Amino acid sequence: MKQFLVLIYSLLCLMPLKATDAVKIFKPKEVKLAQDFSLIFEIEGEDNAKIEVSTVSLANTPFVFIKTEQKGNKLKMDLIPFEVGITTFPAIELRLPEKNKIINTYPINIEIKPLFNLKETDRPRDIAGVISFLWWLKLLIALLIILITYIIYKKLSKKKKNLSIEIHKDTRTPYQKAMDEINNIKTLDLLDEGKIKEYYSIISDILRRYLQEEFLISALEMTTNDLIKNLKTRSVVNIETIIKTKEFLQISDLVKFAKYIPERQKAENDIKELIELLNVFESASAEKKQKINEQEYSLGVGKK
Repeated sequence: MKQFLVLIYSLLCLMPLKATDAVKIFKPKEVKLAQDFSLIFEIEGEDNAKIEVSTVSLANTPFVFIKTEQKGNKLKMDLIPFEVGITTFPAIELRLPEKNKIINTYPINIEIKPLFNLKETDRPRDIAGVISFLWWLKLLIALLIILITYIIYKKLSKKKKNLSIEIHKDTRTPYQKAMDEINNIKTLDLLDEGKIKEYYSIISDILRRYLQEEFLISALEMTTNDLIKNLKTRSVVNIETIIKTKEFLQISDLVKFAKYIPERQKAENDIKELIELLNVFESASAEKKQKINEQEYSLGVGKK
């Protein structure tokens, strides 16, 4: 009996402690759409303890996690919002591994304002009295010429492209194409040339193009949110991989559309993350194809 009690006591000591009232949260006065901001979590009585954070609860929120920085008992979390209006920032876990302790924060409401605020005086101006009718006529003629030239060019380009496809048919699989494109990126030295936007545009398109060709999804035309919903509906991979895919595409969107510039180490790690995602999707696709082949084979044997 004594040994049993000692065992129970040891297990209880190993379990992490949880607390909900030992942390204070400080938020900025103003938060704007697609602009990074910081939340500061202050843990009372833990001046020298190392703090780790779990971002699992942020998976289905409009907040994109960027990084954390600790000073004393304060942890600064950098985030970027993607929705306008009053949004609830969820409770998260702050972990103190050295003390085997977990602290649950409390949810807070954050008002996300538009990036640009139009004033009442900012209205379109009537330019009819400024530009003469003759000028408009010349502009219209010029636009028509450009439009006709563009249509002719597109038709000729399409014929040339179709002819090229017939002559040089690509027999590579979507996965092989994606890996070849990744190897090509490494030879371009885009990061050394400061072309971070072009770099993220290419690596995000590689993933979207692979998903489109391998799973017959219109990934290149979808928004990130629509693509993630489609993947969830199809149950192609597990939820952990879907979350990683969402975070990868959201970071790429921030660089392309919100002028976010990540650190070089982050950019280099993201191409490794791309390779890992491609490997997971390819394994899931191969497993699905194998099951279909086995089912077709069993049906064929049964008919015989």
